[in-house]
Amino acid sequence: MNRLFSHVFRQVFQRTLGWSALAFSVLAAGCGLSDYEQRMDQQTERIRVIEEENRTLGNTVKIPTYAKGKDGAQASYWPFEIFFRVPKDISEQNADRPFAATKEVPAGYEIVPLIRYAGNKEGYNVFIAAANITEKKGAAKEESHQEGEWPTDVFRNLVRGALRDFLTKEKMPDGGLPDFNNKESFKADIKESSAFKGVAGTKIVYESTRFDRENSAFLVYFHQPIGRQLAIVFQVPKDSLSNSATMKSIEWSLKSLELNPGLIAAKKAAVGQRRAR
Repeated sequence: MNRLFSHVFRQVFQRTLGWSALAFSVLAAGCGLSDYEQRMDQQTERIRVIEEENRTLGNTVKIPTYAKGKDGAQASYWPFEIFFRVPKDISEQNADRPFAATKEVPAGYEIVPLIRYAGNKEGYNVFIAAANITEKKGAAKEESHQEGEWPTDVFRNLVRGALRDFLTKEKMPDGGLPDFNNKESFKADIKESSAFKGVAGTKIVYESTRFDRENSAFLVYFHQPIGRQLAIVFQVPKDSLSNSATMKSIEWSLKSLELNPGLIAAKKAAVGQRRAR
């Protein structure tokens, strides 16, 4: 009797253990499947973002240079490298000599060159100015600043003056531009950059404003990370602002900005690979 009981007990125990193992395997497989599905969803989203970027954007802008010194060696107008993809119908090569303020330059400072990247349609342009930030002011020797750096208020005034220079040369009214140092004229505009090779997307904080001239709208964005300052201006026809494609291209362009030297080279290579496909 005891043998029979022991045999029955072993059978029940083994079956119970087997069902428990099966149930655990199913649960484990379910967890694995959930992780797999999550990774697939993330990959699908990355592919969607890449495809959307490539439909909307062109290449990153080329660094604008000029001949410097007696030997004419090429030097950058910008004190640091910028990765920034312009909308697809905008050239990545700067169009002409920079625009610059003519009246607003205070003693002891150079101009801020405003670089234009021209569109292949009339009324479309992108302008970029870049500088390091200094708190030094004045023309005295002890207060002199380094090349490529300006106090924030001076930089913004000189960008404003450079836009006036462009308007004058285009025979557009150049008066009444908003005060770029008046915080009430701007609103915070935060973009999220795309994740890249395991690096999570980061928030890019802009201050934005707008002014109109004739048939054109000028969308002005200032970005000020630690120690650096950047102005990006989009000129588009006013009636195109109701076109979702125009606004989407500006949105994706602003999200493409990268100033981290460690990521710029890799992003350039990735853009080249994507567009070659």
